[in-house]
Amino acid sequence: MTTSTNKSSALDDATVERMQAAVVRAGEFLQAEAGRIAAVAGTSRENENPHTNLDLEVDEMLALSLPDEFGFDALWLSEERPAPDDRFDARYVFIIDPIDGTRNVLHGRQEACISAALYERGQGVVWGCVYNPFSREMFSARPGQGAYLNGRQIHVSTTADMRSALFLVSIHESVKGMLDVVKADINVRPVGSIAYKMCLVAAGKGDATFTVNPRHDWDIAAATLIVTEAGGKVTDSLGKPTSVNSQTLVSDGVIVSNGLIHDGIVPVCAMVREQLALASPRPV
Repeated sequence: MTTSTNKSSALDDATVERMQAAVVRAGEFLQAEAGRIAAVAGTSRENENPHTNLDLEVDEMLALSLPDEFGFDALWLSEERPAPDDRFDARYVFIIDPIDGTRNVLHGRQEACISAALYERGQGVVWGCVYNPFSREMFSARPGQGAYLNGRQIHVSTTADMRSALFLVSIHESVKGMLDVVKADINVRPVGSIAYKMCLVAAGKGDATFTVNPRHDWDIAAATLIVTEAGGKVTDSLGKPTSVNSQTLVSDGVIVSNGLIHDGIVPVCAMVREQLALASPRPV
């Protein structure tokens, strides 16, 4: 990793290494305990967005370790807790998804990640880390310093033709038939976890990913920095910029690409959105 000065004076290489080590420890816990994962009361493994005992336990583990390793006051914004009321006034906010791809862990698939980002007011995300403990892949980035996979710099692909591009898509959306309208026109490979798919695009292991379903800040904050530092592009599914620590904490889907085919994916999303609208029950 390079040693150029980061925008945030609070982040030096040693601090980042400690924070990433904390994420790895949480990932090792998740991998070791995956066999006892269970949906918590109010959700089930069939839910669109299930919550589990391990989501809560990993979140708590990170909440006890990451702020200590960082060493500065920072608020905690995660999928498992109510958003703090004063997050817009805070200088630093951790944005955490303790398990991105919970449904995959519930079904025994090893495509799930811990997604951790540090947001600084006025700067945006100044550190992003996505760790898949099952494959032991650590993706990380800081602004202006490039993106890395297990310490080696990564870059997006150079594919410029939509017809030869590989699209990493949601397993759930593919199985449910939500992408049938476009499967004849693009080459798709189902992969679990939006953060993981985004990072695979950053590493050139796919050319793009997209969804028209809403995505929250904790789903994409860390991976967005990793993709952009790898030379890629991230927008919502309409082609508009996404934001972090936003008022709503949700974006209108997401498009992630190597940048060269990005504009061509917007109409693909429009086709999927139209199919879903036609398939939705009409009010009586």
